[in-house]
Amino acid sequence: NEFQSKYLEEVQLRESVEQQYSEALEKEKKLVKDLNETRSLLEAREIELQEMTESRNQAQEHNAKLKFALRGVETDLDSSLRQARQAKQRSRQLEASVLQLGHEVGFREDEAFMALEELESYRRCLDDGLGQVVEGPGGQGAE
Repeated sequence: NEFQSKYLEEVQLRESVEQQYSEALEKEKKLVKDLNETRSLLEAREIELQEMTESRNQAQEHNAKLKFALRGVETDLDSSLRQARQAKQRSRQLEASVLQLGHEVGFREDEAFMALEELESYRRCLDDGLGQVVEGPGGQGAE
């Protein structure tokens, strides 16, 4: 009887150990499956992060090129603005010179016109005087 009872105890113990072993195997399989899924997710996330890093690096490189180009455009714009200001200043100077010349020419035209009138007046006087000398007093010719 004692032998049977120990045998039954041992059989129950063996069945219990086998049951626990089977459960442990199932848990291990589940854990391995979960681990593989997690590894796959981590690998996918790592690829995503690498792509995002590459994209960010490309964007930074593109931004650097844009900043360089923008500096060139700003430099060109500054140069163009300087040239435009200089051209405007030269234009104002030329306009002032033209106005000054216009005034001078106008004064000279007035002076020339007055001198012409004066010459015309002298010519008339000379013509009148010569006419009197040629005709003589009383309309008779000079001797």
